[in-house]
Amino acid sequence: MNVSPVCTFCETIEEIINHIIFYCCNVKLFWNTIIQKSFNPTLLNNIIFSSDEWCNTWNLIKNSPFNNFLSWKDLIPFCLWHIWLTRNGNLFNKKKTPINTHYTIAKATEYTILIAKKDVTTKHTINLKWEPPLLGHYKLNIDGSSLGNPGVWGIGGVIRNNRGD
Repeated sequence: MNVSPVCTFCETIEEIINHIIFYCCNVKLFWNTIIQKSFNPTLLNNIIFSSDEWCNTWNLIKNSPFNNFLSWKDLIPFCLWHIWLTRNGNLFNKKKTPINTHYTIAKATEYTILIAKKDVTTKHTINLKWEPPLLGHYKLNIDGSSLGNPGVWGIGGVIRNNRGD
């Protein structure tokens, strides 16, 4: 591939991994906006200009919540992914789109809520009582289930009189 080593957003600095994640002006704005949106008041004066400052910030926040729905540990992978996606979109589409902070937080929140619901099992108790048929009549009770759709399935039934025989 014939791709310039210069950052397409800054247009002056060689694009190495630290530049992509920490030093690019687009990424600095992104990280600082993420920190400003945090519920952590100790971070409000933190501004990240280097990987060392990010490491110091990470040590402060890694075990704290980002907001009511997200932890920092859940948010960071989405931040890195959106930095990379925006970088590639800018590079290959010859654009200068800023990294969308709101979209990053929204996607991380959506994922976290969906995963939380996946682990929750809800049990509903339904009390059933067999009602016998009238004298001289029979009742057919049936049930079925399937393992997948399509999948292995089964069906069964019971015919009983008013005494349950």
